[in-house]
Amino acid sequence: MTAQIGADITFHTAYYMNAYNPALGQFHVQREAKYGNTPYIDAFVNLKWKRATIYVKYLNAAQGWPTGDYFSAPHYIRPQRVVKIGITWPFYVQPLKAGKSESSTQDSEFKSQNTSHPTGGLSVGRPVR
Repeated sequence: MTAQIGADITFHTAYYMNAYNPALGQFHVQREAKYGNTPYIDAFVNLKWKRATIYVKYLNAAQGWPTGDYFSAPHYIRPQRVVKIGITWPFYVQPLKAGKSESSTQDSEFKSQNTSHPTGGLSVGRPVR
């Protein structure tokens, strides 16, 4: 079992963000208020056991710290705190045989599909995955 523990941290000093006008679908310059000076932190843990990977991610861990202003654009708050849990488990992954690349394996499968039918016709095609 292997594990990865970490965090994605973003910090911007205070600045005049562009404001968004939904009626026009455009951003525009505003000089009413400065936004920023707050961190945006996503913490995560990934665990790999055999072929399965389990992950837990805590988004926006620093919400409300050090102040309550948490805007991605003027009048638009950032996403709230959220915990995401998931699993990735590839069930049908076949390892490649020694000395063969993936393209040569596909070519041999393609050639094996081009066989004659008992009715005399020729079957041409790739296997469905």
